[in-house]
Parts: sequence; structure tokens; C-alpha cells
Amino acid sequence: MEIANTLQSGTGAMSKMRRGMTSGAVDRVMNDMEDHVDVSKEISDALTAQPGDVVDEDELLEELDELEEEDICDGCEESVRPKAKPRSQYTEEDELAELEAELEGCSYSAPVEKSSPKPAPAPKPKPAPAPMPEPAPAPVSKPAAHMPAAKPSADLSPSLDNIILQQKASGCFNALALQLLGIPDSAKNARPTTLPSGMSAALAEEVWITLLVLAGLEKKFGDKKSEWSFLAQKSEKWVSSKLGAAFDTWKAAAEVAF
Repeated sequence: MEIANTLQSGTGAMSKMRRGMTSGAVDRVMNDMEDHVDVSKEISDALTAQPGDVVDEDELLEELDELEEEDICDGCEESVRPKAKPRSQYTEEDELAELEAELEGCSYSAPVEKSSPKPAPAPKPKPAPAPMPEPAPAPVSKPAAHMPAAKPSADLSPSLDNIILQQKASGCFNALALQLLGIPDSAKNARPTTLPSGMSAALAEEVWITLLVLAGLEKKFGDKKSEWSFLAQKSEKWVSSKLGAAFDTWKAAAEVAF
């Protein structure tokens, strides 16, 4: 029973609400709301606008008229343009006359004098580079002339000093030492025919000459051995490095040959 009473009271309240609400009333309420929204927007724009944002169109037109009065007509023999009417009072005839004047070349803007560009300075000529000196031709090496075998001079005595001078820096002696010692050619030709492995004939000849000179010094200048013993040690060391195990055999053959 209480539920039915509650539903009945609610239905009555809704009926009362619908009695005072029509479509026209709803439209009026919506229009009022839109008006309030527009007013609020205008107030907001006015509050957020900057102080210099408001522009007076009349003031702008007056300033434009003043500028046009000050302009000089270029190409009209420097005549001053008559005072123009305010643009707000222009008629169609005035606008047409202004357009014709502009087409004839009578511009209302002051001519701007254009400065002619200055000519660029001429580039300075660069000094010509100094000529490079030509490289000197490389000396042409001439083939070494064949040196003939040294011959004893007529005044070269077979002294110990002259024989010692025939020793080379390596320790070997040249053939001139054999002639100074008076060693015959038969001793020179008595060289062993069996050569150590890898030894050339030219090297074998130098080794054999050195051994013959050492044997000749021993026989002819044995009493002055203290003067040439150091040179003999140098020669024997060089010969031993070339002959190796065959050193004793070749040394004995040289002593026998002399």
C-alpha cells in the first residue's frame, strides 16, 4: 500500500512539471543561454586584449590622407599634387581620375633615388711565380777503366817497407809483392788444383799469392820478423777464413813451392 502511494505521488509531481514546460519555453531558455555565453565571451576578449590592439579606422584614414598630400608627383616636372579629398569622400569619377593618372606615370609616392652601385676595384695582378731552377743533370758515371796489373817501378827497391805497403786492408797481398820478393812464376803456377767448396778461381789466386808472400817474408826477412809478424797474423787470419780446413795443406804447398 505504501509503495502504491509513493508511485502515485511521484507521478503527480512529474505531471505538474510538464504542465509549465512547453517547446516555446524551452526555446526561450536556450536563446537566453546563448546570449549569456556571447556576452561572457566579449567580456573575456576585452579583458585579455593588449592595450595597443584597438585600432581606430578613422584615424588610419586621416593619416593616409596626410601622407598622400605630402607625396610628390614623379615625372610631372616636379609639380606638387593638389590637395586631395579625403578618401572617404571619393566618388567613382575621383577614383577613375586617380587610376588614369597612375597609368600615365604620375605616381603619388615619392620617388626613391637609387644609388648606382660602385664599380668593384680591379683585382691587383698577382706577381708571376719565379721560374724554378732546372735541376742539374746527373753526372754520367763512366765505366771504370780496366786497371792494368801493377808493375814494379824501376826505382822501387825490394825493401821490407815496400813489400809491406802491398798488403790490402783485408789482409791479402797483391801480385807486386811477389815480384819484389823475387818469387818466380813457377811458384805462382804451383797452386793446388783442388779448391774448397764455393771458392772462385780469382779468390783462390789471391789466397795463393798471400801464402807465397808469407813464405817469402819468412825466408828473406826472417831476422826482421818483429817488424812484419803483426801483418802476417792478419794475413793468416784472412786466408784461414777463406780456406777453412784446407789452410794447413795450402800453407805447406806454398812453403815447398818457394
